[in-house]
Amino acid sequence: MESRHQALLPELVVALRSGDWHVRAEAAWRLGRTGSPVAVTLLEAALADPYWQVRKEAATALSQLPARSAVPTLADWLEDEDPEVRRAVAHAIAVIQAQS
Repeated sequence: MESRHQALLPELVVALRSGDWHVRAEAAWRLGRTGSPVAVTLLEAALADPYWQVRKEAATALSQLPARSAVPTLADWLEDEDPEVRRAVAHAIAVIQAQS
């Protein structure tokens, strides 16, 4: 499945810029399955999305990638206004640090 998502990387990049938060959240979720280092950078940017659902999916997706470089960015979101995002960020940090 990872290679299928990798092939969709250009479409996922476009989807992250969609005006529909549902599409952006789905794109973030799928980016976590690409295994691509490019996905890490894209997901870090998605943590700043105005919709908590997208931020939560971005954090969750980062936990599925080798994303050690994203830990400082994730840490910035431990104080997010939404508790779901805070939980997802804390979990992502724990998972990424355990991978190292």
